[in-house]
Amino acid sequence: MKKLEGKKAVILSDNENYTKFMNITLRIIHVAYNQDQHPGYDNSMEGQALCDFVVDETNEDVPFSLYEYEFSYY
Repeated sequence: MKKLEGKKAVILSDNENYTKFMNITLRIIHVAYNQDQHPGYDNSMEGQALCDFVVDETNEDVPFSLYEYEFSYY
């Protein structure tokens, strides 16, 4: 498993629900790889990290989780 917690990220997905947070630097605050770690984890995504975020500059909670393929991190 990758060490993602604490890394900065930007959203890649074009889902309209993410518009407010597009082109903003986010910070990963929680990483899950199964339903025991996150109740919203889809078991068909096995191996993919499901991450929770805050806005890096303000610490504002991001009201959704993203799978690893939906964002880029650094």
